[in-house]
Amino acid sequence: MFDKKEANLVMKKETAKKNKKSIGDIVSYSDTNKGILVAGIFFVSIGMIFSIGPIVAVYKIIRELFFTNNPGANIITYALYGVISIIFAYLLTYIGGILCHKFSYRLIANLEKKMILHVGSLPLGYFTGNNKAKMRQVLSTDMKQIEGYFSHQLPNLISTIVLILAMLVFMFKMNIILALTTLGTIVVGLAIQVAIMVKIIKSGGLTENFKILDNINSATSEYVKGMPEVKIFGNANKSFKNFSDSVNQYRNFTSSMTAKIRPGFVSFRVFILSVATFIVPVGIHLLIKNSNDTEFIVTFIFFLIAAPAISVPCLKLRDFAEGMNLLEEVVQRIWEIIGEEEIVGGDFSGNLKHYDIEFENVSFSYEKEQVLNSINFKAKQGEVTALVGPSGAGKSTIGVLIPRFYEPTDGTIKIGGIDIKDVPFNFLMDNVSFVFQDNDLISDTIFNNIAMAKKGCKNEEVIDAAKKARCHDFIMNLEDGYETILGKGVYLSGGEKQRIAVARAILKNAPVLILDEATSYADAANEYLMQEALSELVKDKTVIMIAHRLGTIKNSHQILVVSDGNIIERGTHETLIEKNGAYSRMFDIFDKANTWKINNEGGWHNDREDYFR
Repeated sequence: MFDKKEANLVMKKETAKKNKKSIGDIVSYSDTNKGILVAGIFFVSIGMIFSIGPIVAVYKIIRELFFTNNPGANIITYALYGVISIIFAYLLTYIGGILCHKFSYRLIANLEKKMILHVGSLPLGYFTGNNKAKMRQVLSTDMKQIEGYFSHQLPNLISTIVLILAMLVFMFKMNIILALTTLGTIVVGLAIQVAIMVKIIKSGGLTENFKILDNINSATSEYVKGMPEVKIFGNANKSFKNFSDSVNQYRNFTSSMTAKIRPGFVSFRVFILSVATFIVPVGIHLLIKNSNDTEFIVTFIFFLIAAPAISVPCLKLRDFAEGMNLLEEVVQRIWEIIGEEEIVGGDFSGNLKHYDIEFENVSFSYEKEQVLNSINFKAKQGEVTALVGPSGAGKSTIGVLIPRFYEPTDGTIKIGGIDIKDVPFNFLMDNVSFVFQDNDLISDTIFNNIAMAKKGCKNEEVIDAAKKARCHDFIMNLEDGYETILGKGVYLSGGEKQRIAVARAILKNAPVLILDEATSYADAANEYLMQEALSELVKDKTVIMIAHRLGTIKNSHQILVVSDGNIIERGTHETLIEKNGAYSRMFDIFDKANTWKINNEGGWHNDREDYFR
């Protein structure tokens, strides 16, 4: 048993290793030419080598002062070389920086385009709250992280390494012992830093850090989002405690982690910043042995000047290591989206003779939760099929499976006798309209929000659809009418959004129409108007109507009662009432709920007879 568990663990680790992606995979995915980046890094690196010029010039000037009787002319020459080196260092670094930025901008543009195209091919069910938040983070914060990596971090890393190596080569050329002392100090310092990072990674510190930060963000969002309820119902202490606990958890974690890594970090800085300190005793020892060697004295002075200069780029390596840890998280987040399986449509190119929707033994599970169990029904064109049942029964799931928001676990869904998987996805989208309970409108004009339903539609078509959806009047009452831009100081009520969504559906005029609580936000007056609009909309269409308000589906051609993922009853309103089963009980409760009111004594009573007069 132990061996089996161990084998499974090894397999999981191997799978995770294979699936792990690097920043190189992101570049390959974006199809961005790396030539500009290579050229940019080359120029930056050469520029960094030229930056050594002033140090070499100082060394040459010191030599002139020690070994030449008339050093004036040579000193001016070396000083000029130093100035020229600075100019070349600036120009080459500037050109290299421009090229690296150019590459990063192209990369981000290509990556965003490809990701948007990929996201557009994902099942619509992917676009839930968490995934929406992830995409927003990827397309904003994470893209800036990647842009910064190629614009600054990577060029700085390579140029820094080149600079350190160039300085070490020059040092070894001058004095092997002092150079080895310098190199040894740097190696020890960097080894300490590597040990710190390995310790953090093995302890799961990075993962824990990001996890706790997510908890804080979630707790903060929930606390602020729920503030009205918190204030009204007096639950501020409990709500704030959840937020406070998350903050305290982060504080305790960071304090513990700091205590673990602080000694190592201090040791790292001591070694790196004290290169000159380690050089001094070695240099003095050599100086005692070679007290008459003026050449060594000059070399020793140079090493004392160069030591601080080499410690600065060494410190940059630590910053780069921290940036790489953040970048790893970014890469994995991006690849989680890229790795999502796209919808694959079929190659059916014929014409459908009808638009009947048929479910054949359709089951669906979301993660580990079974939502639908072997659903069978047929919704005929020209008829309204209503889905009713308690919340969480699976009604909306049936609706979202038709346009392939999700893929069924088992079974087949057909449109016009053809498996929807065999139909091109664009064809399916062209022939299905969906009016959601909650409708997200884009940040654009009201006109464009309606017109998006039909490519190349005329102004009068949009206005006619709005009139049929009973939203023309409230649109015209807005200051800018149909040109009102939503989301910029103008916000619509839930009922107004629904009517615009209905207007879109009317304009699209697709043969299959799915209505998911399409009048849920409407008041009594507007619901009547919207019912009129919907009555016109459903003509000659295959209509799936998901409803809680049972009064809206009494005239449906068939009613399916859904409970716990199963269809437990089916028939017309009249036949189901006669059965005296689940639907009859639901309708009775609905009927009573619509006739109850508060009396003057604070109790409740049913004024059913008065209500229907």
